[in-house]
Amino acid sequence: MTSYPFPSPFASDVTGLAVPAGASPTLRVTRTRHATVVTLLGEHDVATASELRQALRTPTRAAAVVVDLSECTFLDGSIVGVLVGAASRHARHGRRLTVTAAHGQPRRTLAILRPTLNFAIHLDAETAADGAELIEEQPA
Repeated sequence: MTSYPFPSPFASDVTGLAVPAGASPTLRVTRTRHATVVTLLGEHDVATASELRQALRTPTRAAAVVVDLSECTFLDGSIVGVLVGAASRHARHGRRLTVTAAHGQPRRTLAILRPTLNFAIHLDAETAADGAELIEEQPA
């Protein structure tokens, strides 16, 4: 986890979130009949990449795997790498991986790397499971 000796430079991007900037990173996995949703809470970097990789490797019968960034305040390239790898792995098994609700620094990071991404970005987890309200889509 990235820690700063001063307020996070991303604090202004996360005002009003349930998870305050600088909070301990957490993953929450929710399974429904149609999708497995992995929610990232707090700041995620190389220190949490293996935990995310494991959560995304967990077998699922759902057609969709959704990574919800609505409460993620920071992510780095190692997390993006895990997402790209997971999207490729799930595609080989007929599942799609989508990312939802990116905002602030996570959204900027994904926007910069957009040409290399192999997953879609949606407004929220519910619409991602249905494939609706697509914000940006990259070919698989």
